[in-house]
Amino acid sequence: MTEQYIKDKYKTGDSFTAKNSRKDFSGKIFIGDSKTGCDRNKVFFCSDDECGRGTNAVDKLGYNYSWVFDRSLSDIIITPAKKPEEIINDYQIY
Repeated sequence: MTEQYIKDKYKTGDSFTAKNSRKDFSGKIFIGDSKTGCDRNKVFFCSDDECGRGTNAVDKLGYNYSWVFDRSLSDIIITPAKKPEEIINDYQIY
């Protein structure tokens, strides 16, 4: 999975799980916006686990840590957040 693939297929707030050489971790992704200059169009992984290195995201989405996408991450799985209408459709109405 490449940084460009993540930017093309996912959005800020989508959940992820991944691992690096030390441990497994999870959280949400933050994608910087080059149009506004926000975080130089980088992909950040936000988590309460201190696993990454590099620059912090402007918005850590409520998590304590964030780091930029790099090749030390493996087994990355990103789950898109559900849209409000999808959440409503998950419930059966009797």
